[in-house]
Amino acid sequence: MDLVEIEPTRYAVKSGSCGHHEIGQLLGQLFNEVAQGVGDTPVGVPVAIYTAWNETTCDILAGFSVPDGTTVEGLITFDMEGLTAAHTTHNGPYQNMMATWNQLWADFSAAGMQAGGPPWEEYVVGMQETSDPSQLVTDIYIPLAKL
Repeated sequence: MDLVEIEPTRYAVKSGSCGHHEIGQLLGQLFNEVAQGVGDTPVGVPVAIYTAWNETTCDILAGFSVPDGTTVEGLITFDMEGLTAAHTTHNGPYQNMMATWNQLWADFSAAGMQAGGPPWEEYVVGMQETSDPSQLVTDIYIPLAKL
């Protein structure tokens, strides 16, 4: 785990809810819908922001970073303020990502940190870049509460 400074970022997203076992399917659907909605607007890597999480289900905002000031009809604009976040990188198949999340949360808690907003994933190398799951790269973030 390392601490990183995140610049203010605007995202064009869609929201959805699903069971944990359906996250991949929902993200694929939402990313496709957002990609169609933004059209020729330059976008960053895909992002999934987990706005709620319980034992069996979660609420997600999924989409892409877009230039400041961008609004897209039919999509939600989510502005993330500049912040400090705990960060780690998961390399490999998405099916194994929960272990990486669990280790990040354990390190985060052991350091006495408190979350200051929804955690998120950035798909640095995703299924659109490689068909080999061992080559996937996902950055995982937990924002720190401001003191």
